[in-house]
Amino acid sequence: MADNLLDSTAAASLLDIFASIAAQKTVVLDKSISPRLDRLVKFSQLQDNGVDRMFWLESLLDPSTLQNHVVYILDASIVNARTLAGQLRMLLASSTHTLEFTCIMVPGFPNAFQQILADEGIIGDLVFHTWSPGLICVAPDLLSLELPAAGAADLLYYHLPAPVSLMVDAIDKIESIHGAFTRVLGKGAHAKALYDALLLKRRERDLREDKQNYIQTTSALLDNLVVIDRSIDCITPLMTQLTYTGLIDEFYGIQNSQIRVRASLGSSKSTSPDTAPSNGLSTNSGYQTVTLDPSEVIYSEIKDRPFGDVGKHLNRMAHSLNDQYESRYQAKTVSQIKNFVGKLSGLQSEHKSVALHTDLAEDMMIKSNTSLFNLTLEVQQNLVSAGLDIDTLHDKIDDMIFQQAPVELVLRAVCLESLIDNGIKPNRFSALVTSILHTYGHKHVLTIYNLERMGLLSLRNNSSSLLYDKISFLSLRKGLQINVPPSDNTTADISLPYAGYVPITTRLLETTLNALFLNHGATSRSIADLCKLLPGPFFDKKMSSSDGMVNAKETLGTPKGITMIVVLGGITYAELSTFRILAKSNPQTKLVFACTGTISGNELMHIATSKADHDKLK
Repeated sequence: MADNLLDSTAAASLLDIFASIAAQKTVVLDKSISPRLDRLVKFSQLQDNGVDRMFWLESLLDPSTLQNHVVYILDASIVNARTLAGQLRMLLASSTHTLEFTCIMVPGFPNAFQQILADEGIIGDLVFHTWSPGLICVAPDLLSLELPAAGAADLLYYHLPAPVSLMVDAIDKIESIHGAFTRVLGKGAHAKALYDALLLKRRERDLREDKQNYIQTTSALLDNLVVIDRSIDCITPLMTQLTYTGLIDEFYGIQNSQIRVRASLGSSKSTSPDTAPSNGLSTNSGYQTVTLDPSEVIYSEIKDRPFGDVGKHLNRMAHSLNDQYESRYQAKTVSQIKNFVGKLSGLQSEHKSVALHTDLAEDMMIKSNTSLFNLTLEVQQNLVSAGLDIDTLHDKIDDMIFQQAPVELVLRAVCLESLIDNGIKPNRFSALVTSILHTYGHKHVLTIYNLERMGLLSLRNNSSSLLYDKISFLSLRKGLQINVPPSDNTTADISLPYAGYVPITTRLLETTLNALFLNHGATSRSIADLCKLLPGPFFDKKMSSSDGMVNAKETLGTPKGITMIVVLGGITYAELSTFRILAKSNPQTKLVFACTGTISGNELMHIATSKADHDKLK
């Protein structure tokens, strides 16, 4: 469904850049770009455009192995700028043949990056291009910009609009192909910024295109656009995700739908490490790169299920596969044998997948069956439900520090308390900072500052919190009913992905969908009443001719269109699972989700803890 909204211009634009370079080419690739490149362009297509070999940017390049033209494909960071400068100086000094260099920047070419290369004295040796992949279809119902940390560093730390601008360009591209959304709703400052920029683009496009033709394409496919700003709900990413995919993200860290795990996982059952990825690059021995492909039969069945429910489903699938293998003994005729042989490849693929996911689930079971994991869950669940008094929770957080839990887990608990309790009391804040610095090192003085800058941590009565500066979490808890006892229905309960906690964004989406498709007379009022509990502006706009278009629902009837849900600043996998539950309960429209990327609590903490985050150039 989601891929119907996209065309192939992203791949075509990259291939056009390669085609414009007449010579044979060697590609040097930034690892963070590789998964996006793999989704859009096959290595054979690059070979057709003169690419003979590919190397990682981190590789030690031998000039004798390179073609005369070297093409770098990079993200804009200080690390990459300095690595590029060092490689170019080495290659220019040691190469016995003339080398030419092209650099393709993804998604843009910041001035600061240019300045570093100019200071290094090598900017004149490069020809630059920019390439923006835009929204990539990562699941049948999910489009993603696949930005590092979902663009949360830009939006929460640097307070820069780059992810919003990229999303605006992507939506504008979709609208230029399929016509405009007839209604746009949103909540949050960044959501409003997206709407304002999109409206400007629509008016510009309307001036360029024939209006009658434009009206005829409006709303044939697209209906509502709902935009949600991550900053209205920073609590959800701090909670531990308890779906199968969510827990994989917690333990292994999913990057561009891929994880790195031990090569031994699944190996005893006919699985092996990746040795030849589609981009032609090799991986390190001892590990395998596993792609979590939603189109795969086995993974698609378990990806959104609560982790505790996954084992029995894998067991059932294994027995079903075994029964299908056993059916070969019932094949008597030539046609029956041919039919079985035709299914054999698929059965072997599913068998390998079941083996891998079974081993992966067993490995996660070991990781989750620890006192520290249970303590972390206990702290989080009681913070959002007020199940224990705050002094008891303080003791449990102190216990996490005493056990030297990973600093990310401790910081997530501390930030969760700050957001929920309108900041932390000065005495408690001082004691926490002292304990964290003594246990994890004084480098985390900067971490504490960064968390305050992001609005995730603050002193009581001096709150810079993005969520609860002037809002009581108690009113949110009651008004949104975000604490719900889980039911036995493992496929339709929106509280199960977080074991009783319903994300604020999910409640907002639920109310919006109910208002749009069930309570038409109270649409704006019901959503607006809920949005009063949350920070940031709320808007609900029906497009009219004064906006450069007409309301196509009035002009062309009411076809069953697509409602796109856009989350700026990242969405968690467990949160996405709750969205999908809502999609199943709203058959009146087809829901497609779009995001700047996926996010987790650990990634939010990495923005604050990693000094490399200051490398990002804007």
